[in-house]
Amino acid sequence: MEGKYIVTGPPGCGKTNLLVLRAAYMTKAGLTNLKILTFATALNGFIRTGVVGKGLDPDQVDRHIRWSRAFAISHDSSNREKIDEIEKFEQRRRVLAEECKKIQGQLGSGAKMHQAILVDEVQDLFSEELDVIDRASDRIMLAGDNKQKVYRGGNALQHAVDLGFSVQNLTMHYRMGH
Repeated sequence: MEGKYIVTGPPGCGKTNLLVLRAAYMTKAGLTNLKILTFATALNGFIRTGVVGKGLDPDQVDRHIRWSRAFAISHDSSNREKIDEIEKFEQRRRVLAEECKKIQGQLGSGAKMHQAILVDEVQDLFSEELDVIDRASDRIMLAGDNKQKVYRGGNALQHAVDLGFSVQNLTMHYRMGH
């Protein structure tokens, strides 16, 4: 239940399934303020349908950029215009991460937003985006594979190792876990 972990493994080994199962386990253990974050819209929709019947609310699943944008705007409404006017996706993500980190610095220890955060497709996040997640909870599970990057520039897997996350490499198939 405690700690910060990275689950890595090849495509199809069950990283996403383990992420959802861990979220269900944590919820049953009493951690109801948790978020599952994804990078892409398609996977987000897939996970939202997959959590039904596992004791999780589909609203606990969100895209990373939407989650961080909501946080930035809820603490400083001027961030809406600042972020939304940036056309380039990569630049918008970096500015958004910096604004979130600035707000978290102002909040201090009050920046812990969730009892747990679980992130799929972490290989596509920038290190600055992972820093925001790292400050938002003491319980974090990341799932990803550098060989499955969709966007260039994401370096969050290595950054997580540098931050001291415990690495769990899947060598077997976990798609049918209980």
